[in-house]
Amino acid sequence: MLLGSAVAQKLDKIPFSNDTVKRKISEISQNLEDKLIRLINDIPISSQLDESTFGADTTLIVCIRFINNDCIKEELLLVDYFECRCTEQDIFKMVRSYFGSHQISLCQVVCVSTDGARNMTGRGTGFRGYFKMEVPQCSFIHCMLHKQALAAKNLKPELHVTLNLVNKVVNFVKSSPLNERVLRKLCEN
Repeated sequence: MLLGSAVAQKLDKIPFSNDTVKRKISEISQNLEDKLIRLINDIPISSQLDESTFGADTTLIVCIRFINNDCIKEELLLVDYFECRCTEQDIFKMVRSYFGSHQISLCQVVCVSTDGARNMTGRGTGFRGYFKMEVPQCSFIHCMLHKQALAAKNLKPELHVTLNLVNKVVNFVKSSPLNERVLRKLCEN
C-alpha cells in the first residue's frame, strides 16, 4: 500500500453512497469521451451505425474507426435512446447534434456503414440521404456481416453447413482472449 496499512484501514471505513459511485462512473466516462474526442479531432473517420428497436424504445449505436499511430482503432462513440420509435430524420438529427456538441465536423466522416434497413439506406429521405446532403463526398457501404447473412440465405445446403461451421469456429476463437492467443501461436508455428 502506498500510504501504509493504517491509512488503508481508515479509507475502508469511509462509506460510499450510490450517488458517489454514480458520480465517479460518470466522471470516468466523461474523461474517456473527452480523450476520444481530442484523439479524433481533425482526422478522417469511418463510422458504423446500428439502430435497434426493443419494445417501444429505440437505441442508436455509433462506432467509429480511425488510424492512430499507424494502427486502426475502433471505438464506441455514441449510444443514445429514443423514447419512442424514431424516423430516419431523428437519427440524422441525433448524430448531427452529437457531432456538433463535441466540435467534430461531419466532413471528417469519409465512410458510413449501415445495415440494409430502409430508414438507413434511403437515398432521398433515409439517413443516407440526409447525411449526403451535408457531406456529399461521404461513401456509404452495406455492413459486411449483413451482406454475409443475406448471401448465406441462398446457399446450397452443403455450403450452408460449411458456413455454419466456420461461424462456430470464428465465434469460439473470438469468445476469449486465450483462444485468440492460442490460434495466433498455432498460426505462427
